[in-house]
Amino acid sequence: MRSARFQRMTLPLLLAVGGLLAPRTSKAAGPPVPTTGGAILTIDSQPGDTTTGGAGQPAQWRTEMIDLGGTMPALQLGSDGAPRVAYFHVGSGTLRYATRGTDRWISEVVATAIEPRSGEYLVLDRADGPHIFYGNKTGELWYATRTTQGWTTERVAVADRWYGLVTAAIDGNGQPHLFYADNDQLQYITKSASGWTPPQALPVYFPNPVSVTAGSDGRLHLGVNDDSDLKYAVLDRGVWKFSAPLAEGGGSMAVAVDRRDQPLVCLPLETGLSVGSQDASGWKFQSVDPTGGQPLNMAVDHTHRTHLMYRSTGIKYAVHNGQKWLFEVVAPTARAGFMVIDAHDRPQIVFDSDGVRYAVRTKALRTSADVIGDNARDQRPMDLSSAASSALGAPQAAIAHAPYTGPRVN
Repeated sequence: MRSARFQRMTLPLLLAVGGLLAPRTSKAAGPPVPTTGGAILTIDSQPGDTTTGGAGQPAQWRTEMIDLGGTMPALQLGSDGAPRVAYFHVGSGTLRYATRGTDRWISEVVATAIEPRSGEYLVLDRADGPHIFYGNKTGELWYATRTTQGWTTERVAVADRWYGLVTAAIDGNGQPHLFYADNDQLQYITKSASGWTPPQALPVYFPNPVSVTAGSDGRLHLGVNDDSDLKYAVLDRGVWKFSAPLAEGGGSMAVAVDRRDQPLVCLPLETGLSVGSQDASGWKFQSVDPTGGQPLNMAVDHTHRTHLMYRSTGIKYAVHNGQKWLFEVVAPTARAGFMVIDAHDRPQIVFDSDGVRYAVRTKALRTSADVIGDNARDQRPMDLSSAASSALGAPQAAIAHAPYTGPRVN
């Protein structure tokens, strides 16, 4: 059922862009150096000046202010475990990239004269090189990379009619993949050896919002809101395959892959916020939080535990400990954020709450005794594949849209 209503992207971590232009490239003048007043700016927030309890923050989380003037943060961890953060600075109209030093956060300017429509997306390649995708109010999408010579920015797309850049990923070969909305339809572009590909219009309408992840097997996994139908899609050997609706009624959806490269999805259902996995008979779901919520992102750690960050009463964090789901409120006043899992299976997050803030859980959440804020919930797996004839449609083996047969991805 297609809606004529113009829907607007609301999640700050989502980007905003559209249709393709000839790329325009600019390069920073020489390598960035840590000097105040230049390309590198020192933000006066000391890692020692943290919030451990109080101010609405639970004691098990250590929270630091990165930048009082920042908004719309994105986070990744380097191979050394140190956090990297991209965000917009409102007062100066700049896009910034921050790293955590020994005694403070250090921020450098990536691009100037930015008027963000929604936010930016940060990913790291295998060599810890940052790749930042961002848009502005004119509908342009930019792609920034950092080398020893400085930041290089490249304009890769501009929208005819857009309302939010969706998301991006870098696969195991270092190839970037971008998804964005233009003319009320989801567009997909990627960068090959010969440059950025022409946009592919995917059979997803009013995409609001989209989640993507790249598996180690080369497949791309997509969770989409297709005109209020929540669907899963996979790009396998150049062909897109879309599931029937997993849920109806709108909302956001998060997608991840487990250690076997099998997809996991998180979405709001009538029984509450739920996480689903797929087998030969269809999708099976487990309730995480019966009070509901909208997923922001999801990750799987090296012990196969699933972690979830979602928006409900502020921002909440949930983890499955092998027996049941545990969840807690992390930032009661935050509106959006991003989560990654470190080598110690602890969540690290950034969020937007009167500035850009960073937080790490000082102890992994493993038992009910560790839970703060809310009581732990124990929900048995709920098999929804049998509901195919009612609310959810057929399991994924019967797809709602025919497989995408447009140009193959090289």
